[in-house]
Amino acid sequence: MPSSTASAIPGARPVSAGLQACTGAGFTLVDLVAALAIVALLACVAVPSYRAELARTRRADARAALLSLAAAEESFHTTCNAYASVLDDTTESSCEESRLRFPGSAGQGAYSLEVTSADTAAWAALATVLAGGPQQADTRCRALGLTSTGNRTARTADGAANNAECWTR
Repeated sequence: MPSSTASAIPGARPVSAGLQACTGAGFTLVDLVAALAIVALLACVAVPSYRAELARTRRADARAALLSLAAAEESFHTTCNAYASVLDDTTESSCEESRLRFPGSAGQGAYSLEVTSADTAAWAALATVLAGGPQQADTRCRALGLTSTGNRTARTADGAANNAECWTR
């Protein structure tokens, strides 16, 4: 008569052998907490650096838009013998209305562009951080200015001049 024990089944392991095989695999709670701490530390360093780089990129876009506006104003002046005082990217340029077809925003929508003064001899433009926009936290370069003579200006949120930092970085 056959025996009723588990060892009588060919290829069967004892029940205790299966439990012993599982005890050495996996991560401990200490391993997981250490990994989480490393990820949190890296995030604390990376997130502010990423945000600062985004702000610098938007500033660079606003500077590029002002320089493109300078070229567009000179082209407008060649045609109309005056500089445009209104920016509008939805309609064609018009000498009679002193309107230039050019976008009124820059820096991925973070800055508004406007011509602050224009006549037959000169123009001045300003790129200003939009309230509530993605660049609002950037207090160091709140407004960037450019004139037809190439004069570059920049202002902080307090109104102090910050030309060197805002136009070179």
